[in-house]
Amino acid sequence: MEGVLYEDREAQRVLCAVEECAAEGEERRYRVRDGGGVDIGTIRRVPPARKLLRHTWRIEQPDQPEIVGRNKWATLAPKEAAGRAAGKFLGELVDSALSFGAEGDNGPKDRTLLWLAGEEQVMQSVGRDFRIKKRWLDRRLAFAVAVLGDR
Repeated sequence: MEGVLYEDREAQRVLCAVEECAAEGEERRYRVRDGGGVDIGTIRRVPPARKLLRHTWRIEQPDQPEIVGRNKWATLAPKEAAGRAAGKFLGELVDSALSFGAEGDNGPKDRTLLWLAGEEQVMQSVGRDFRIKKRWLDRRLAFAVAVLGDR
């Protein structure tokens, strides 16, 4: 995948360009560059260690710690995750019963990722909605991740 994001509607000023690099096994890598061709960072899509899990994301930005995109459930202690999952299941069951017969989107839900540098939350994303928490993150990398999508 290669893509260019522009700052303006006329597509005259390049915000960043995303270029797919050579894959390393099943891992996919994307180089992100600014309008002048200078590296901003690298985004990696890392396959899951176990079949039932989903892939994870990594963002590498020069002179900053690596950022890991983790499913919000994976960041909880096991007991807390079990309790929340049970509560979520019951909530979805009630919502489903109340909306029975109503038209709406029953497609897959966007997953929530917490983007962490060590224990520090740098960003949160739900689908293509990104909330940046730390000033040091180059926002162009967040735009690039959003363009790539969680596929």
